[in-house]
Amino acid sequence: MPEDFAEGRTSYPFVHSYIHKYSSKSQSLDEGKDILTMLYIDKNLEIRHVEVMFQNAEGNIISIEDAQKLITFLTQQLQDMQDSYEMLSKKYLELKQKYDHLLQKDNKI
Repeated sequence: MPEDFAEGRTSYPFVHSYIHKYSSKSQSLDEGKDILTMLYIDKNLEIRHVEVMFQNAEGNIISIEDAQKLITFLTQQLQDMQDSYEMLSKKYLELKQKYDHLLQKDNKI
């Protein structure tokens, strides 16, 4: 993980998740199943909590209900980011106009 992995986060701990295959040193019925691992990482890159979800009998890692909750959450996050982008773009344009106006004013003097 890069050293700046935790920088710029709005809250801590944050979740880092990844999907990988289960493997065991001994024989296991779960061998080769997909696993969703979620690491809760603090600002100092210390792991504070770990959650693991195994692929179920139907081949899903998470339930339909959990998937819908996740989609709703991610959709809201995207909307919030879009709103922030639009607000920052508007502020940038206002500041640029003020700056350009000041430059024109200084050039006239």
